[in-house]
Amino acid sequence: MAIVVMLGWWLFVRAPAPNVIRWTTQSEHNTFAYVVFRGTSREGPFERISTEMILGAGTTDLPQRYRFSDADIEFDAVYWYYVESVSLSGEHTRLTPVGASRPKSRLSW
Repeated sequence: MAIVVMLGWWLFVRAPAPNVIRWTTQSEHNTFAYVVFRGTSREGPFERISTEMILGAGTTDLPQRYRFSDADIEFDAVYWYYVESVSLSGEHTRLTPVGASRPKSRLSW
């Protein structure tokens, strides 16, 4: 069975540390969980960085909010992220566009 997820928005937040990836869904159908992937270029390769699955809402017509914090980052590195959904039957579907972090600027005195 296909996964049906209506994404509301995708947001990447570059905090002092860690990088925070947030997304909402407008509805979900048979969604078990989400996993987050990271790469060092837009083209990849990407590797899964969410060691545990981020539980989905199953089937709902109500908006849901999700977030993932990536604390294993280097100061001036640029990272690219995407989110994948996992259905109750184990099917994986890439949901989000690739989003990039920006390196923090250094203060010069």
